[in-house]
Amino acid sequence: MDWQKCMNQAIDYIENNLSDEIDYSTAAQYMNCSVWEFQRIFSFMAQTPLSEYIRRRRLTLAAHDIQVNNDKVIDVALRYGYDSPASFSRAFNQLHGTTPKSARDDGVTLKVFPRLIFKFILKGVESMDYRIEEKETFQVIGRTKRMTTVNDAHYNGIGALWNEWNSTKMFDKFHGRYAKGEAHDMCVTTPAEKTEEFDYTIGFLYNGAENVDGFDIVTVPGGTYVVFTIPDEHKKNVGSFMGRCVTEYLPAAGYELAGIDIEYFPESKWEAWFLIK
Repeated sequence: MDWQKCMNQAIDYIENNLSDEIDYSTAAQYMNCSVWEFQRIFSFMAQTPLSEYIRRRRLTLAAHDIQVNNDKVIDVALRYGYDSPASFSRAFNQLHGTTPKSARDDGVTLKVFPRLIFKFILKGVESMDYRIEEKETFQVIGRTKRMTTVNDAHYNGIGALWNEWNSTKMFDKFHGRYAKGEAHDMCVTTPAEKTEEFDYTIGFLYNGAENVDGFDIVTVPGGTYVVFTIPDEHKKNVGSFMGRCVTEYLPAAGYELAGIDIEYFPESKWEAWFLIK
């Protein structure tokens, strides 16, 4: 799949519908992936959530319609999906630092967020080793939190969950009872029912013991996984490495994601697992 072409086609669809309702599932079809996966890929590549990109682009066009076309504020508000001039004014002021009516004043300063165009640039000759593994369905026991791709809250939520995991020493408290084999931290990302949400679990392989003391058990689907060894230089920012896998290494190798990824942290070598179609 030509990722550059497909991503730009998705952006074309979004740009052509900024004054209408945008169907995320239609945009995701250009990438042949789920809505959740599309939002995640977009966030990794654009370094901003999809919903925030759309908000900024709509308010950029709104400023043009008011300042250049001299359109009525209420018409512009409705055009870009705001229920009332008041809610539009708040959003406009938050982005541009001025009110919609003031946008027509001489010398006023407004912000512009241009259309996004994806261009894949060869950054160097860095290679990355990977292997293919066929895995049976397995279970992970630990702590799970529901996150969202709508804004940066999921990054803060992931950090908070790791802080809880480490500060309360959950690993030490129950790995002896519930771990399958040698216990090592791992985290699993799985899409939730709502397209903008996902579940993030920190734990380790579950041995099937009963009376799990309120901990969460997640069933991870079997299938074909691409496995990368996380280099030492990326261990301080595993999230950035996962993003590079999603946007660089996996597309370069011709694989399509299937919605599940895992970070596995044995002492010898850390690994990133990605379920593929």
